[in-house]
Order: sequence, then structure tokens, then C-alpha cells
Amino acid sequence: MFPLTLALTVADVDLKQGVLTIHESKFYKTRIVPIGPKLNALLLKYARSRNKKISTERFFLTKRNSEISRGLVEVNFRRVREVAGVRRDDGYFPRLHDLRHTGAVHRVIEWYKKGRDVNKLLPLLSTYMGHVELSCTQVYLTVTPEIMNRASFKFEQYALEGVAS
Repeated sequence: MFPLTLALTVADVDLKQGVLTIHESKFYKTRIVPIGPKLNALLLKYARSRNKKISTERFFLTKRNSEISRGLVEVNFRRVREVAGVRRDDGYFPRLHDLRHTGAVHRVIEWYKKGRDVNKLLPLLSTYMGHVELSCTQVYLTVTPEIMNRASFKFEQYALEGVAS
């Protein structure tokens, strides 16, 4: 996803509507992706700070107004990760792409917390992530203790309703 983010042009970022247009992602699809108010506010602040007189149409630029490369993003992500001390007990160092997994898991946890019907919402998450099949999204949904606890609680409620009937 992030190479597509780096390819965003000024025209692809509609901050009035709060959407990004992602061109030719997986399976050569173009899609419109809504963004939340916090991200929209940050992007608006960034857009206002950009040098309007530059020749490139890319939305994200370095401080010197040049296009940002994938390598530059990965190097800086590694630096931030190391300074923050982010790693698992087994020594695994998260990659930038792992944030996609984290985002999907956090969305599902948030839906459980709010009492939402996760089964009905998963196809929406799948579409948002640009997947054709729900099974592609399932790869991102690592089973965490919090998801298991919340799913077990929902199942218990469902099972007890059947017994009470």
C-alpha cells in the first residue's frame, strides 16, 4: 500500500471530501479510500505547508521538494522503530507493511468494543483494504488475545440466548 501512497498526486488527495484516490492498486483497480478526520486534519496541515511553486505533482515530498522513495521511507521507519525499541521478544523487527496488519486488527477490536456486528463489517474492511475476497483480508487478522476474548464473549452471549429461548 505504501508505494501507492508515495505515488499520490495533489489531484488524488481530496481533503474537502476526505478521500484519497488510489490508482491501479492490486489487480489494476482504482478505488476511492475515505480517511478519518484526524488524518484529514494532518494532511491538510501538511498540504498548507508544501511549497506551491514546485514542479512535481506528487503530494508527499521531502523537505527539499523531491519525490520520496520507498527506500527512504523504509530507512526512516527502521530508525524510528529502533529508537522506540519496537520489537517482539523473539527478536522480530516489524516491517512497515506490518502496520497494515495492525490497522486491520485494531479495527476489528474497536468494532467488538463498540458492540458492532463484526461478521457484517468484515466485507467492508476487505473492500477498504482493496481485497477482492474476504479470505485475503483474513490473512491480516492475526488472532490476538483481545480478539479471542471478545469473540468468545460474543459467542457466549449468542449461545446463552439460544439456551434461554
